[in-house]
Amino acid sequence: MAMKSAWQEKIEQYCEAFNVPLIHIAEILNEPKVIPMIRGKGFEYTVLSTLQEVLPNNEWKVHKISMSEEAAFHDTDVRVFHKRSGKSVRVEC
Repeated sequence: MAMKSAWQEKIEQYCEAFNVPLIHIAEILNEPKVIPMIRGKGFEYTVLSTLQEVLPNNEWKVHKISMSEEAAFHDTDVRVFHKRSGKSVRVEC
């Protein structure tokens, strides 16, 4: 039996925690009501990954704003922190 990757484990844990039938996850993700939200969140992670790739990590820290941080950073999806100056750029996707 092949080992599961980390993302497969996370999906299984998610489905178990939220009582989502894993066998139907593809159909659920393909529902017309769900697709726009998935695409929007996916774009946020695309921006995160792209900024992490193009900005030197010795100068910049790029991270996704968590739910607990959202209250402090309204309309911010990704935070880009310049280490030397201590300044942040908030990115809304």
